[in-house]
Amino acid sequence: MNSAEQFASVASWPEFANRQSLLAPCARGRPFELLVQHYLRTAPAYRAKLRHIWLLAEVPEAIHAKLNLPKPDEGIDLVAETCAGELWAIQAKYRTETDAALTHRELSTFTSLAFAICRGISFGLVCTTTERVTDLFEGADRIGELTGETWAGLDAEFFHSWGATLRGDATPALPVARVPLPHQERASASAAAHFGERGSARGKLISPCGSGKSLTACWIARKLGARRVLVAVPSIALIRQTLETWMREALARGEAADWLCVCSDADVAKTEKAELIAHVHELGLPCDTDPAVLATHLTALRERDGQVVVLTTYQSSPVLAEAAREAGFSFDFAVLDEAHRTTGHKAKHFSHLLFDENLPLSRRLFMTATERRFQGRSGEVVSMDDPALYGETFALLTFKDAIAATPPILSDYRILTIGVRASEVARLVEANRWLDLGAEGLDEVTAQALASLIALRGATGEHGVRHAVSFHSSIARAKQFRELCGRLNGAFAAETPIAPHHVNGGMGSAARQRELKEFLAATPSLVTNARCLTEGVDVPSIDCVFFADPKGSTIEIVQAAGRALRLDPASGKTMGYILLPLVVPDGATLDEVAESSAFKFVLFVLRALATHDERIVEWFRATAEGRTPEIGGLVHFDLDEVALPLGVDAEKFAREIEVRCWRLVAKLSYRRYEEAAKFARERHAKSQKQWRVLVAKLGQEWPADVPKSPDKSYLNRGWTTWGAFFGTGVEGTKKKQFRPFADARIFTRGLGLKSSDEWYPYCSGQLPGKPPLPGDIPATPERCKAYAGHWAGWADWLGYEDIRDPWRPFEEARAFARGLKIPGQQHWKAYCRGDRPDLPPKPNDIPASPWKAYVSSGWVSWGDWLGNGMVGTTVRNYLPFAKAREVARSLHLTSRSAWIALASDPHALPPRVPRQPDRTYATKGWNGWGDWLGADIPEVKRVRKARNFRDFESARSFVHELHITGSLEWPHYVNGEFPDKPPLPTDIPKSPRNVYRSQWRGWGDWLGTGNIAPSDHIFRSYRSACSFARELGLKTGKDWLAWCKVPGNRPRDIPGNPAAYYAGKGWISWSDFLQPPGNEV
Repeated sequence: MNSAEQFASVASWPEFANRQSLLAPCARGRPFELLVQHYLRTAPAYRAKLRHIWLLAEVPEAIHAKLNLPKPDEGIDLVAETCAGELWAIQAKYRTETDAALTHRELSTFTSLAFAICRGISFGLVCTTTERVTDLFEGADRIGELTGETWAGLDAEFFHSWGATLRGDATPALPVARVPLPHQERASASAAAHFGERGSARGKLISPCGSGKSLTACWIARKLGARRVLVAVPSIALIRQTLETWMREALARGEAADWLCVCSDADVAKTEKAELIAHVHELGLPCDTDPAVLATHLTALRERDGQVVVLTTYQSSPVLAEAAREAGFSFDFAVLDEAHRTTGHKAKHFSHLLFDENLPLSRRLFMTATERRFQGRSGEVVSMDDPALYGETFALLTFKDAIAATPPILSDYRILTIGVRASEVARLVEANRWLDLGAEGLDEVTAQALASLIALRGATGEHGVRHAVSFHSSIARAKQFRELCGRLNGAFAAETPIAPHHVNGGMGSAARQRELKEFLAATPSLVTNARCLTEGVDVPSIDCVFFADPKGSTIEIVQAAGRALRLDPASGKTMGYILLPLVVPDGATLDEVAESSAFKFVLFVLRALATHDERIVEWFRATAEGRTPEIGGLVHFDLDEVALPLGVDAEKFAREIEVRCWRLVAKLSYRRYEEAAKFARERHAKSQKQWRVLVAKLGQEWPADVPKSPDKSYLNRGWTTWGAFFGTGVEGTKKKQFRPFADARIFTRGLGLKSSDEWYPYCSGQLPGKPPLPGDIPATPERCKAYAGHWAGWADWLGYEDIRDPWRPFEEARAFARGLKIPGQQHWKAYCRGDRPDLPPKPNDIPASPWKAYVSSGWVSWGDWLGNGMVGTTVRNYLPFAKAREVARSLHLTSRSAWIALASDPHALPPRVPRQPDRTYATKGWNGWGDWLGADIPEVKRVRKARNFRDFESARSFVHELHITGSLEWPHYVNGEFPDKPPLPTDIPKSPRNVYRSQWRGWGDWLGTGNIAPSDHIFRSYRSACSFARELGLKTGKDWLAWCKVPGNRPRDIPGNPAAYYAGKGWISWSDFLQPPGNEV
């Protein structure tokens, strides 16, 4: 009996493996080769790409000769030809021992034959039944690998098709085309109208995770008639998933299609293998990031009939853009998936495809479940509420609508907050010494982990949770959590154990798939991970998600929560759960609980979910108003274990917690504009002043869902004027019709006013003898939109000679500034704003921005301007420790407090001696204050509790997701002043520069802004900078300043203020810096 007869009736992979076990080892190769051949003929990505797949014995003689292919089997088992005429070498290795990788000898034989002996092989594919990913392929972009999970995942339909082929049916059947669900049909129709009828070039599709956005994009492209499609995704895993979706739909409709993948191992070099797929070779597909090679492929694809889909990771998009320009290849449609990842600094690779100057794209579709926006952003930051970059939202599906749809699109869910007392954790450890917590004992992180597992047990017992996934800040934390779960099962021997599992990108796809299979086979079960289950994987049986470590952003919370919302009719899943463990110290009061970092994280998750599911806000509003929520139990607080020891009624305790939650959550969904206006009118507020009085009067009784600044909260949502809001009919300035600018200026020039300081008193009627300000002339003409483009300053408006320019000579102005005894730049700004009534008002001929006014006539630094001697701490030239100590002892101070009092006055401190010597000389000789001052001062040693901070990379990754814009915001975040961001985890330091001293590379690196402090820049030498500057043809310091303001002009190694940076390093004058010798003017 031959292989075809033996295996034609096989219906599953286990049955295939069983048949194989009955054969002699030398006979097992042929059946597997036949199975691989059929897989490549039917899997959508390969079927679209490959024209022929031959067994070695079937390879035509012409191909044999072209490849120089030896006829005996020396390592190549199959050969494939692409539709473009390229040739692949394929090895099929069947192994019964699936937990071992192929040997170096086996693989080197294949690679040597394919790429050294043979000629013209473009790609090598290794098909093996083993589970382990080999390290030999890392970085090899011409080798792909299909491992055990590929074959274990083959379904009955595949084996039925294979059996038919073995019995003589030549052409495998095409897949059945999917039918769009109603929400996908609506989105496709809206896209056709948006991009087609209205001719929009950019647009957004906002839809929850698991709602089928990839398929929707495929149907949108088809409806638009797109032939050259670019799809950008954030991870390698999504490359494969998206490619399968697009190619399957093309084949199902009998349409020709081809594809190209652009990505490399460099894309995941910094992921610490936390992503689903860690290496390109795991895709089993040819991928490249060489612009020349890509340009060749794109040139060939221009001639292809049918649809061409180019898939790229965002990280590789710059090389794709370069290749497209070289090949003259244009795209008529682009899909930017997980589009929230494109926001942030516009110079990063993830934002590259936003701009036509990088790659012209006629139409861009942005898809995400979690739209990311930045408030108060600069021109360097991109945000999804920018219609110029992202277009308008043409299709929006909310969580509420997705859950309420018929049939439902997502599973309904509940949010469980389960309280765990700290003493319960401590008793658990005391009674189970074998938990083996290590030398550190029960630290805060481990206590949180144990509490999370206790809460999980409560969820499995009381709510029927079957398959839970936990998210962690690092792979190491995820592994530790799995081990702790396993050890904890022994402490609850009377209960059903929770089967612990773990997955990460470094495991290899086959091993990872096996781990997930075992996870789903056990009930209840837990799988721990860092990030690899957030993108590119679909495990619909997961019914519970929880965060053992605080996650970094609203978007991460919502993306991770989506794992529990997938529909799974096969398992009978009817509900998903978001689990929020709340660890509470014994005896903690309600106020103490509310101030704890654990509760703040609960609030953060609730807010994050509420931004995408308005039902949460509705639930809290109903409970706050004493009504029964429409969705009972949507948010559940199980706090009995916390409340009872306090002697407090558990329901009352939970009620107080709900009220506190409502105060924060309400701000996400204020009342409708009409309802807020009704609130104002019922309280007889008729002006902004009366409104502010009302706000102050109600204080804590102010309704949480009524904004205190309605003009901002209802902007573009009904707001017109304060008069309309109060119902008084008083018209705001934005709605007034002002007289033409020229006519208004004729009137104002006739008033005889000499400065803006006289204008404002005039407007308020404080200048008797002057006619009143007409109603059709604005009191703030400099900000009047009707006069934009006409305004030329107060001298022009009032008709007086501007005596401010030229300013007072630099030396005189500096003498005035120094006389104010202002300690720093921020204090100067406050003085200029008029916020220092203790000081004389600023004269008109003293500039508020002296560094601009005197850039070419004396400006050095703020320390020089204010006379405080202040210099950036990182560039101060302090005395050596011994010399500085000698100076300090000469002052005859007898205490640390006396030194601090002296140092508080910058003029009293000796030059080149630091204010904080204990920090400056910490590693350079410091031996206490007594030694420093030469006094007998008893040293008080501070005993600090040892802190186990997470490693630098993990901490920095967390901070990057916070999207803090600068170092000045960090202290505010640390103090909990950003309610939209998660609280600072206890294992991330408040002073990272001190804790991570050896790895610290500046705040720009820590925050992910890319900014570098000027003192950390490495600039060219003065003479080198001069050579550069003299080529620009600039004449003055003002010319230089204007030139520097143009984005992209100034190289990073040239300082913007050379006069300050090169002071003492060669600086002579602006003339010397900007002009060659002999050309001074």
